[in-house]
Amino acid sequence: VYSAVFSPDGQRVLTASGDRTAKIWSAVSGECLRTFEGHRGWVSSAVFSPEGQQVLTASTDKTAKVWSAASGSCLRTLDD
Repeated sequence: VYSAVFSPDGQRVLTASGDRTAKIWSAVSGECLRTFEGHRGWVSSAVFSPEGQQVLTASTDKTAKVWSAASGSCLRTLDD
C-alpha cells in the first residue's frame, strides 16, 4: 500500500497499491467495499473528490483516472 486517505465523511478509507488497484474500505468494519481496476502499473496515489463521490488515482503507467466511487466505473483517463 503506497497511500491511504479517509473519505470526507470519515466512514471509508481509500488505498493505492502495487497490485495495480485502488480500494475503498469501510473504516468501521475493515471490509473492502470496492476495487478499482484498470491501471497497467502500480497505483501510487489515490484521493477522494471533496464531496466523496469520485476517486482520482495516479499510476506508474503515466496515467491518472477519475472513477465513480459508487459504481467503480472509470469516468475518464488522463495521460501524457
